[in-house]
Amino acid sequence: MVEIMADSKSDDDIFVKEVEEEIKQENLLNLWKRFGKIIIAVVTLFIIGIAGFKGWESYDRNQREHQSLNYNNLIKSLAEGSNKKALLILESMEANQVRSYSTLTKLINPTILNSSGKSREKALSYENIMQNNSVEPIFRDLALILWGYDNLSSSQPSKITTKLARLNDSASPWRHSAREIIALSEKRAGNREKARSILKGLIDDATTPNGLRTRASEILSLMKN
Repeated sequence: MVEIMADSKSDDDIFVKEVEEEIKQENLLNLWKRFGKIIIAVVTLFIIGIAGFKGWESYDRNQREHQSLNYNNLIKSLAEGSNKKALLILESMEANQVRSYSTLTKLINPTILNSSGKSREKALSYENIMQNNSVEPIFRDLALILWGYDNLSSSQPSKITTKLARLNDSASPWRHSAREIIALSEKRAGNREKARSILKGLIDDATTPNGLRTRASEILSLMKN
């Protein structure tokens, strides 16, 4: 794929690049903070469904406790930068967990692969989740958002806009992130007016998360100079 860089290395280009890198590093944890309750609800409903067949008390309590401990250790290892340890934990979890937890580990896996220099494997991980109809829609959509942030520098804006179109909808919980990705992509392609319009919309939208609104405002301010 050809990198899109229509503008010269101006101050706002450098700033946008820094924002992109910050997003790539932090978006998974930030998205977890924003949508963690929804994801937990999905996992809980899945477990309750199992409980309906087996009975809550008879369900393997030790297995659930072990899975929860592994997941906490995985997050801790990632936070500490212990990628080798995280990969070992991840491999163990994927072999034994219920589907929803397994999907969560698949979403984390590309982050580890990126830190290990395995960019191709990282891209395939997102694609596999996005195209897997057995995965819950909320996780497929999250994989698409993460794919979008990761491909800002390497994909044509039209491709990013097309793939994110269904999330760029007022009913989508991912709409703000989708619009941020599209705006940054248009900015890098030289479509500054379109990028400005999208960023202004994010700033004016009362439902936009504060952190995202702040980024949009800073980028828009630099683009006006």
